[in-house]
Amino acid sequence: MFRPIRFAAALWLASSLCSLAADPMSFQELSLRLRSGDSPQLLLQETARRKLLEPLTADQEKALRAAGAAPEWITALQAPELTAAPDAAAAFRARKNQQKEAAVSAAQATPVPGPASAALPMSQARDSDIILVGDRAPAFKAKTTKGETVTLDAPARKLTLLAIVTAQSQACQDELKILQQGLQTKLSAAGGCIVALGSGQTAEEMAALGRELGLTFTLAEDPRKEITALFAKDFVPRCYVIDQRGIVKYSSVGVNKQDLLRMLNIIQSDLR
Repeated sequence: MFRPIRFAAALWLASSLCSLAADPMSFQELSLRLRSGDSPQLLLQETARRKLLEPLTADQEKALRAAGAAPEWITALQAPELTAAPDAAAAFRARKNQQKEAAVSAAQATPVPGPASAALPMSQARDSDIILVGDRAPAFKAKTTKGETVTLDAPARKLTLLAIVTAQSQACQDELKILQQGLQTKLSAAGGCIVALGSGQTAEEMAALGRELGLTFTLAEDPRKEITALFAKDFVPRCYVIDQRGIVKYSSVGVNKQDLLRMLNIIQSDLR
């Protein structure tokens, strides 16, 4: 049985024995490692050593519960002494911003890797995640095929399904057809929207793709892959369900019938 008091003492001991702290642990890393099967107890021990980058938000707590985390474990993570000092958190964010800028530059210089497929281990695709369920989606502006500007800011104002695709990929084309047939009418009628972002594509290329596939939702360009690099390092197609507060409620690499049902459930729940 999990005993918070006894474990808190162990956490304090582990923390006091570590004179050199590593970078604070972000929620993204914590969530990914939990979903990958890391032991909650070991994660708590590491959190005591490294500290959480910032206290858990209510949405992040919900995401951890959805991933199977026990309430006692989440309560232990909420201990104030597990949160990093402001100067350590600021230094970590500064390094991450530098890394993100480097990732954008690298994305602009290299082609998008091939689409995720059944032959690709999902763990490998998930290792490329930057934005995870429970995170706030990055704000962006993109030119659409109609010459307008589509924006995603916080809050997002309307439920948004963001698909990141590339025109040359058959898997991406299949995903767009699924979204058109399975979600577009329902989401639009409920006041939400679908935005398909062309990773490495111009607005003209996305317009041609839209005509070919008969797409009626918003298509936008990301020719230099700057927006793509904010969400993931590689592997397309990707889908993100982003609620009215700008929080990612669901993400997938590729879309199958099971993903579609899950997205439908989340969308219907949020739009009630």
